[in-house]
Amino acid sequence: MPSIELHFIDYVIFFLYMILILGLGVGLAVWKKKATTRDYFLAGDQLPWYAIGASILASNISTEHFIGMMGWAYVYGFVVAHFEWGAWLTWSIALWMFLPFYMRTRVFTIPEFIEKRFNRASRVLLSIASLVTYVTALEAGVLYAGAKMLDASFGLPLAWGVVILGVATGMYAIFGGLLSVVWTDFVQCLLFIFGGGMVTILGLREIGGLGQLMTDMPDKFYIYHLSHDKCPIAGYYICCIFVGAYYMSSNQFMMQRCLGARTQWDGRMGLLFSNYLKLLMPLIVVIPGIIAARLFPNLEDPDQAYPILVSKLLGPGMLGLLLAALAAAMMSTVSSALNSASTLLTMDLFAPWARLKDDDPRLVGYGKWFSTLLLVVGIVLGIGYSRLTDPVTGAPYPVFSLIMNIFFFIGPPLSIVFLAGILWARATGAAAVWTMVTGYFWALFSQYYVFTPYDSLPQWVRNVFLPTSALIDFKQWVDGTTLATDFNNFLYVATWNGAFSLIVMIVVSLLTKPKPREQIAHLLWTPSVMRIDADATGKGGSTRSLVFWWIGVMLLTAMLYAYFGWFQLTH
Repeated sequence: MPSIELHFIDYVIFFLYMILILGLGVGLAVWKKKATTRDYFLAGDQLPWYAIGASILASNISTEHFIGMMGWAYVYGFVVAHFEWGAWLTWSIALWMFLPFYMRTRVFTIPEFIEKRFNRASRVLLSIASLVTYVTALEAGVLYAGAKMLDASFGLPLAWGVVILGVATGMYAIFGGLLSVVWTDFVQCLLFIFGGGMVTILGLREIGGLGQLMTDMPDKFYIYHLSHDKCPIAGYYICCIFVGAYYMSSNQFMMQRCLGARTQWDGRMGLLFSNYLKLLMPLIVVIPGIIAARLFPNLEDPDQAYPILVSKLLGPGMLGLLLAALAAAMMSTVSSALNSASTLLTMDLFAPWARLKDDDPRLVGYGKWFSTLLLVVGIVLGIGYSRLTDPVTGAPYPVFSLIMNIFFFIGPPLSIVFLAGILWARATGAAAVWTMVTGYFWALFSQYYVFTPYDSLPQWVRNVFLPTSALIDFKQWVDGTTLATDFNNFLYVATWNGAFSLIVMIVVSLLTKPKPREQIAHLLWTPSVMRIDADATGKGGSTRSLVFWWIGVMLLTAMLYAYFGWFQLTH
């Protein structure tokens, strides 16, 4: 049975929105039906900064935030805001270090850039790792989160919810390419910011305001924790280096709309604009989770906190609009992941194998077929996720934990490869390949032998990974050192794996022959990389200055952190 009571007008508004957004996406697809490869995969290099910024945020924020992150906020409080406000670091690395290279070389994909710096093998490995991530986390994981929303709203079985949401999103993402994705993202970004903000305002009014909430539940607003179960601040910021350099800077999913910008300035300003928008997210995602904890303190499944909260706060009509906003958040992420995955599969893996040039018009057709295939795989995995349970508690597996664990597993080796690629001329292609391959084997070994207590391992894992008494004795010794209990957190695990990947990169690079420096000099970072070509800046004085707007977002972030730090010290 649904946990939200809907009225007829809610159904009308929800389904009307779905029809309108599908109409917009399909309409754009029809308008660009004679697309070239750059039209289909990069929107013809015509995207303005405001569309890029809104699309990046819409792609980054989805139902795993409104459902999963809010479930975390329900349990852990405002500390999870680090995953949003901490963007100042990873976004800055992308803005000043990586994005200029991508835009100047006019690459289709980020792996194409890594091939220029290292070799073909590193490009293939990066493409495969990214494809796995997009399909497992951003397609299947987000479809699963969206299905939980439909279950709470309409009583729709999870499997059917995954199928319906996947097919609806694919209708415009597959046929319209990046152009349809970005402009539907733009509309959907406005809707979920409005809908999410409305819930925050009404929720605070219900409990007497933000000040009253902070007075009633002060521990929920402590954000500086050195040993927090899910988000220790030191672990988070150290991990930003080992994961953030991939997730934001080297991730086709995030960078693709920047590659389709009409100018270098639009691409980089769009990324910066998304950082401003990201500052809003804890206010419309995390605070409602704490409000739900105040109003409904004993929920069995924290992922149901948001649906239950909105059912209490919103009346007929507004509830349907809010559900449309949640659907918008989900569809924007899935459509972007689908488009990026198709781009990688078509341009990085298929085109070189088929010996087709990047501008071959047949690649557009292949891209659409690959998108369809990837969507089917994502739907099947999403249905599988609906049957997952936490191995320790037996409860439905938390959505946010599922997606974060996938990204923080994939990210460390790739981050090291990209950072070494632009910062260290001595880094070699052989080292890049070894770092990626051994990094994932080390991550699997660490997960089962170091960071998971023996008693928490499923029986099949014990049978496969611990087949002898000697290995069991070793595992129990590790458990006794408290690594498996005190540091069993994906932030620490990712940092551990990143450190190993860094060692591999350094050692193998020193043992193998690098490319001549003059051959790769244009791909190595120097301060001059941060400048924008004169013909791409336009006019407008300080309002066109990236430094001006970057300083602005840094100051706003610092003020927010300072306020909550002051609150923690005085309460």
